[in-house]
Amino acid sequence: MQRPIANLGEFLVAPVLFCGPCNKSPNVEIRGTLKAHTDLSAFKDATWLEFKDLSSLNITRAGTDNGIRVKTWPGSPPSKASNLTFEDIIMTNVKNPIIIDQEYCLRGEGSKTKPSQVKISDVLFKNIRGTATTKSEVTLVCSSSMAYENVVLANIDLKYIFPDGPATSTCANVKGISKTGMENPQPCS
Repeated sequence: MQRPIANLGEFLVAPVLFCGPCNKSPNVEIRGTLKAHTDLSAFKDATWLEFKDLSSLNITRAGTDNGIRVKTWPGSPPSKASNLTFEDIIMTNVKNPIIIDQEYCLRGEGSKTKPSQVKISDVLFKNIRGTATTKSEVTLVCSSSMAYENVVLANIDLKYIFPDGPATSTCANVKGISKTGMENPQPCS
């Protein structure tokens, strides 16, 4: 049974822990946009959304701007994000199915003159499939001062829905991309 945790709209979400084990594979449908608090002091620890001890989790995104998204601000203080796993996710008409953006800067947040100091490493994207509304379906834009390390793309099958394709991948400052299985679009090297 699918139960949306966010219907249409934008939702400011406090830290949440989804903890198993579960008898059946949980299904989570996110129709809206989940946003984290921008003041890091609002978090008691370094976790925002945590899925723990689940052997299987099905997440569906439909008609949204961003599917799997990690963003950091230029000029952010030193920190790290590692051991990130995104697995078994279905996208339906998503603008940016896979995007990690360390040059994100909106309405004066961050500083375009200083690179992000967040170190991102050991990221797995596995069994991600569905449709996209933009040609650049996989975007990995890393900080110029802290390149991503050990990014694995495994069994990615994203199809651009318009006839002016083909779909592409965009990468900057990434060290060590591994690819296994089907890769559509072809990943950056």
